[in-house]
Amino acid sequence: MKTKCRSSRELIRLDRVVSLVFDIRARDFHHPSKKRISVEPRLVAMYLQKELLGKSYPAIARYFGKKAHSTCHSAHRTAAALFETDPLFRQKVLECIELYNNYEIDRFKQRYNLHFLIAREGIRVSGPECTIYLPAEKYESLDGILRERIDRLIKKHNYALQLTII
Repeated sequence: MKTKCRSSRELIRLDRVVSLVFDIRARDFHHPSKKRISVEPRLVAMYLQKELLGKSYPAIARYFGKKAHSTCHSAHRTAAALFETDPLFRQKVLECIELYNNYEIDRFKQRYNLHFLIAREGIRVSGPECTIYLPAEKYESLDGILRERIDRLIKKHNYALQLTII
């Protein structure tokens, strides 16, 4: 059930899923409020970060702005106990897990993804390798917004540029 969490993208996705199930904004359950409406989603989010993503308690505490990881440990124990005893809570957690596993990126938002925009121009971009593969003859003729997008990936996101020969 646990997977290695490689980026904050999974954390944001998990926040969206929890906010959908509990019908609350993510920033509301990240706020240190003690109201029941925000406590329960926060419990579920902390519990699922540990169970689904395998995050450590100190990492979860940092993500939620808590000072001590013992808060997250306590939240995990409480959520696990509620999961076993409260059928409504169990149903909501299982719904969150199902939504998280079936979550798909909105195609409209993908238009703003740099990888998508560069690949649309026929240039191969590898996210796991952090490399942009570009034909050498095409590199000199790059200009405008495409050049800016490639430079942004290289400078801001530490991508390597690999010139290829066709």
